[in-house]
Amino acid sequence: MTTPPQAMESHEDAGSKGPIIALIIVILLALVGYFGYRAFNGEVRTSVGDRQTLVTPKEGKVVSGFPREFLLGENEIDDSYRIEYEDSGISQPTARYYLSRPLTESINAFGELLLAEEWTVVTEPSYDATGPTNFYATRGDEEINITMEPNAGGTDVVISYVVRN
Repeated sequence: MTTPPQAMESHEDAGSKGPIIALIIVILLALVGYFGYRAFNGEVRTSVGDRQTLVTPKEGKVVSGFPREFLLGENEIDDSYRIEYEDSGISQPTARYYLSRPLTESINAFGELLLAEEWTVVTEPSYDATGPTNFYATRGDEEINITMEPNAGGTDVVISYVVRN
């Protein structure tokens, strides 16, 4: 017995929809993956200028690419971000936090860390500072600026790190 022509057309239409359905599934999986990654990673990218991108992590987190060894002691991250400069390929992660030790102890701790990690200190901070003071150091194609300011018996710290390509 032969199949009526209408039934055959219906079967052929279902076969031609297969690639479309597969494409829709692939797109949905890609969207779920993208938004799932953002939820897990927590970093948001925002264009902030001509070929510059601001990358921010979840609140209280440190942006990727920041050298974690410079997060001394128990601290809460007040702010962290990374600026990416497309033209030069430079990425500049920054973190700001409060260190619960006096300025002189903070200077000593960062000085010891820079020495242990084989950085060349270009600018030394002032132990007598009543306002901001800083280390500026280099190591190969890396640069770091550690700004410290006394605050309520502790030290406010802002660190910017750059790798030149």
